[in-house]
Amino acid sequence: MSGAIAQLLWTLRRGSPAEQARAGHKIYQLESMGGNAYKNDKDIVAALVDQGGIPLAIELMDKGSAPVQEAAALILRPICQNIEEYRQKILAADVLPPLLKMLRQGPSAGPAHYAAGLIVNLAYAKGGPKQVREGGALPLLFQMVQESRTPSFGRYQATDALGSLAKHEDECARAILASAGLLQQLVSDLADPSVAAVAASTVGHVGLKRPWALDALLRCGAIPALVAAFDTQDDDQLDRAVHALLQLASCGESVRPAIVQAGGLPAILTVLEKRDVPDRCVQSCAACIIYWLWQMDSLQGPINTALASFVQALGPRLASSVEAESVTALKGLSFLVDRKKFQQPEISASLVQTGVIPLLESAATDARPGVQTLALQTLHGMSLSGMVPAARDALLKLDFAAPILRMMRSADPQERATGGKILCDMVAYEERTDAWWADPPGTLRPADFAARRLVDAGVIPICLQWMRDITETEAVRCSGGLAVTRICCFRLWGQVAVQHSSGIQCALEVLVRPDTPPALRHRCAVLLRNALAKNAHTAWTFVQAGGVSALFRALELMEKGSQLTSTVEALMTTLHNVWEIAPQRPHVFPALKAFVDQIAVSARGPWERRDRLLMGLFTALDPEVATPDPTLQDAFIQAGAFTLLVPMLSEPIVAAQIWAAEILRALVIANQATKRTLNAYGGLTRLFEALGGGNPGVQTVVLRCLGEELHEASELSVLAINKMAALKLLTQCVLHGEAPVQEKAMWVIGRMTLNQAVVARLLGQEKPRQLIPILIKKVKDSAAQPELQYHAVYALEFLTVQPEDNIKLALKSDMVPIYMDVIRNAGAEDRTRVRALSTLTDNSRGWHKFQAKCSRAGIYKLTWTLKDDAAASPAVRDAAAQAYRDMWKAMGESVLSIVGPFSFSMRSNILNGSRA
Repeated sequence: MSGAIAQLLWTLRRGSPAEQARAGHKIYQLESMGGNAYKNDKDIVAALVDQGGIPLAIELMDKGSAPVQEAAALILRPICQNIEEYRQKILAADVLPPLLKMLRQGPSAGPAHYAAGLIVNLAYAKGGPKQVREGGALPLLFQMVQESRTPSFGRYQATDALGSLAKHEDECARAILASAGLLQQLVSDLADPSVAAVAASTVGHVGLKRPWALDALLRCGAIPALVAAFDTQDDDQLDRAVHALLQLASCGESVRPAIVQAGGLPAILTVLEKRDVPDRCVQSCAACIIYWLWQMDSLQGPINTALASFVQALGPRLASSVEAESVTALKGLSFLVDRKKFQQPEISASLVQTGVIPLLESAATDARPGVQTLALQTLHGMSLSGMVPAARDALLKLDFAAPILRMMRSADPQERATGGKILCDMVAYEERTDAWWADPPGTLRPADFAARRLVDAGVIPICLQWMRDITETEAVRCSGGLAVTRICCFRLWGQVAVQHSSGIQCALEVLVRPDTPPALRHRCAVLLRNALAKNAHTAWTFVQAGGVSALFRALELMEKGSQLTSTVEALMTTLHNVWEIAPQRPHVFPALKAFVDQIAVSARGPWERRDRLLMGLFTALDPEVATPDPTLQDAFIQAGAFTLLVPMLSEPIVAAQIWAAEILRALVIANQATKRTLNAYGGLTRLFEALGGGNPGVQTVVLRCLGEELHEASELSVLAINKMAALKLLTQCVLHGEAPVQEKAMWVIGRMTLNQAVVARLLGQEKPRQLIPILIKKVKDSAAQPELQYHAVYALEFLTVQPEDNIKLALKSDMVPIYMDVIRNAGAEDRTRVRALSTLTDNSRGWHKFQAKCSRAGIYKLTWTLKDDAAASPAVRDAAAQAYRDMWKAMGESVLSIVGPFSFSMRSNILNGSRA
């Protein structure tokens, strides 16, 4: 295929205009998997990018004939679908000038339509909507939507482009609302079948998570128009209209009464019971609209009335001789009580009042398998809330295990897959945060009784057999793994049942098979994590079966994919679950040592294998995966982690340096002993050498590591960083680094200066005459970059408290007026304003002239006003009140004795910022 792409690109470069256009359309058909601009063939797209397809297409958009421009824009659409790296490459290749040139050809010109189509995909790029908006594309798109002579294809693409832009940037949504007549045109287009689908999406995206946009949408009649759009045979239009109405209903209460008034309830319930809707997501979204409407007490009456009519019509349909009719009726009901979509059990309770339980009991004993199983599922979903005891009682009276087992033992793979899916729903766990492991092994909770009956009926052995059977379909094997995973999650009795059925051995066996599909390997990893949680018996079974070594072997078998990170996290959480049980640790350590040795050996092999192993080591220590465990950190260090990682900081491979710094950071978090050990291994020296290397990615992670290592640094660390001119390196990062590097460098300075030994020794020796003015200027210049400004304020907080020379330098560098501007700025981050207040207060205590400067600048008046400012956050108000008290206290007993407790004139002068 790479050769075919090369030939087509050659034609694009050297062919006649007609040949170029044909070659462009052929490339588009190949990369978009048959002409779908929302899909792509990643291998073909990669080959196209590697062979220079992006700059060539952009050049043709600029210089080609109209058909060639259209084909070139088409080529770029699949390239930037779902791949952010390629989107950024397209933006970096200066695509906007030729794109705007095509748009300016006019609403009726073909190139303008294809340029609008490309914007649909480019809008998903980080920073893409802003560049498109600032480039001037919005007025041209508005014209295409509103111009009557624009062909329907052009209106479709322009409307879709506006929807994508509005979805990703508030300013684009504001521009749509501000454009005269545009929103009304979009609402009118909901009645035009040629553009109704994208008009619905755009209306929904304009209001998505934007309460401030809802009034405009209500005024132009968007809600009745969206409800009317439900009445269509076009699946795409129905899908987008339902999603748009859900987006608006979830955004604010003002929309919800309008939905009911527009006849939305009958329309939504009709969608729920449609037999021919190919996408279940549409029905799920329709049910979610009911959920949002229910949040308003005033709408619960109309909803109850609509549900009663819905259930009343259910009886005749369940009695229908046509199985598909009965199944369709039950599906609509099942979406309403689906516990995965709702945390609102009152809807199930309301349905009980309509007399639905007897109907479901009757359907659960129906001779037709589809009707029977769906009725059981629905009863189970209603029973999970705990508020519908009638549903649980009805389910307990029924033999629901038999039909599920019958389906699981069927010779038909499709029926087995359906049985597995129903089983997964029936054994789903109830999440809880209490000490569930302290319950007696047989304790049953509301979500457990169905699972326990199915386990007693023998579903676990069938599921394990599915997982092992390589001739079974992947869907069936994965459903078996998911069912067992759910059985042992938050259930001691479930863990015991899985252990007694040899489920742990089965999961380990499947986990390390080279031919195991990635989805099934993920299920095995999660199964082990759940089975070992807080359970010494299952952990011992796991260790005896060689489970720890199997976890590390599985890392080498992992493939890139959407579940890679979550699978590795599950594997390493399993390691934590075993390590938590102290008696197991001596049996686990040899596997840890072998794993570290394995990483060292992998340096001689392909990078992909080494990358997976390093990822596993990092995940095992990552504080975001599990709370740092000093004993596990120490165990990895004893296994040779520092010996392995410190030299990696000097390797020429950037990715190796990044992994080394990340893992070292995880090893020293909240562990003073490992911090001292790292310094003994020469880690600080290597970290600062890597910091001076200049690679922004390496610098960022090295600074993250240094921030942990130098936080509450030991005396040895202070001496070590003195020798390395640490402050000079950090200053260079603040001055010349990219924004993330600057932020982290200032964060490190702030962490270092928390230790007064560093302030006294390091800063006293290196004379930070340049750093303090640099940081104060950074506070002033970064008002539009909140993260950068906060870290500059953070770095200065303890840097200027002492010695007195530092306070004098801060005063000379205009710290007071700059900080006063930060405190006054309501647009600054709350944490920045709070730290600025704290810094001014602390410095005022340290030097009376600093306090006098603050007084003249109006600190008393500002803090007095700010502490009662309703527009400020509670944190800012509290900080202002504390600063006001502390500043008065800092004036000293002599001033207070002059002012006196009842003399307010001088206090008033000070409050108003005058020189008292």
